[in-house]
Amino acid sequence: MSSQDGKETSDPQREQELTIDQLVESDPGLALQHSSSRIPADSISVVESAACAQRPAQVELYAHIGVGTCGTVYHETGTTTVLKLAKSQEWGVQLWNDYIIHSEVIAAFEKHGSTINLRIPAVLHFTTRTDTAWWTPNLPLFPRETEATDVLASERIMPLPRTICDSLVNAYCSGDAARKTAARDDPANTACLARVYLGRRRRVRVKPQTCFSLRNFPLHVDQILDIGLDARPWAVGMGQTLAVMHWEVGCDARDVEFVLGCQGTLSAAELRRLPGKTSTRGTVVGFGRRGVDLWMLDFNQVRGMSMNEKGVDWAVHAFFENDPYFPRPYAEDSEEQELWTVFQEAYLEMAKHCTQIRTRPALAEMPQIFITKVIDEQQKRLRVIAEIQARPRSLDEYENGETGGG
Repeated sequence: MSSQDGKETSDPQREQELTIDQLVESDPGLALQHSSSRIPADSISVVESAACAQRPAQVELYAHIGVGTCGTVYHETGTTTVLKLAKSQEWGVQLWNDYIIHSEVIAAFEKHGSTINLRIPAVLHFTTRTDTAWWTPNLPLFPRETEATDVLASERIMPLPRTICDSLVNAYCSGDAARKTAARDDPANTACLARVYLGRRRRVRVKPQTCFSLRNFPLHVDQILDIGLDARPWAVGMGQTLAVMHWEVGCDARDVEFVLGCQGTLSAAELRRLPGKTSTRGTVVGFGRRGVDLWMLDFNQVRGMSMNEKGVDWAVHAFFENDPYFPRPYAEDSEEQELWTVFQEAYLEMAKHCTQIRTRPALAEMPQIFITKVIDEQQKRLRVIAEIQARPRSLDEYENGETGGG
C-alpha cells in the first residue's frame, strides 16, 4: 500500500518526483531536478520478465539483493515482490514485529491518504519456518545454502534508474575513469536506493575511498542542496509520517528508513491508460520515464510508546538514535534550517488530525512537547560537539578519524 499523491499546490508541500529525462549532466556530473507531473500515458510499458516468459506459473530464482539487520533480502525474479528471510529464529521475532507495525502504519496512512507526501510498500504475507506448504516448493528456488526460516514478503521498492546511478558514480566515486567504470558495471550497484539524510552533512574523510557502493547510498543534505534539489517536500513528508507514527499508530518510529526509489507497479490511474485487457500477471513495469519517490520502510525495531510525557521522551530518544533522516534544528545553513521549520510545521499540523490527539484533549500539547524536547536535545548535543572540537587533536587522530561535523 502506498500513499496517494498530495494535492497540487504552489507551496513546498506538493509531492516531489524525479524523472530520468530531468537528470542533467553538469560539472561535477550530477543534477537532478524535481517535478510534480505524473508519468504520461505514452511512456508506460508493461514488460514480462524472461523468467516468467519461460515458466508462467513459477519464477525460477530468488535473487539475493542485500542484507538487513534481522534478515537477508531476496527479490522474486519477474515480480515486484521482495522477501526478507530471518537470520535466525530469534530474529524472526523482530521480523514479526516488522509485519505487525508495517500493517498498522498502512492502515493509519489509509486514514490520512492524499495528505502525506510519501509512499509505503505494500506488505504481503508472513511465512513461518515450519510452513512446509510454502517452503517445500520454494526452497529449491533460493541459493543452495538457504535454510527454511521465517519470511516477510512485501512490495519491492525498485532501484533508481540506471541514468541516475551512473551520475551518482560520476559525481561521488573518487579515482580514475577505470575505477568509475568498474563501479558502474558492478552488478551489486544495480540495486540502488538512496537514503535521504536531511539531518547530516557529509563528513570529510582523510583516508581515501576504498570502495564505492550504491546500495543504500547515503545522500546527505549538503549534496541534496548542492545538486539543486528542493528537499522541502521530503521534510514535509517525514514530518507528517512521524506524527502519524506517534499519534495514530502509537509507536516511536525507531530505526525506520527513508529512501528514494521507484514504484514497480502501476497505479489505478496508470492502469486506466493501458489498452483494454492488457495482461499484467507476472510482469514488472517498465517506464520510458520512471518517477522517483520518497519511501519509508523497515519497522522491525519500532516499539510502542505510552501516550504521556514518558512516551514522548522515548520518541525523542528514537529520533536521535535513528540514522539522520530527519532535519535538525539549529542548522548553520539557512536552507537546512528551513527544512527543520517545514518539518516541525508539518509534524504539528498532522498531529492535530491524528486519533490520539483529536479524541483525547489531555494529549493536545504532547506534539509540541515532543518538538520542544528535540530542540533542547539538539542544543545539548551541539554544545558537546563544540567542546570536543575545541580540544587539541593529535596527528594520529586526524589520520585515523573523521574531521567533519555530524
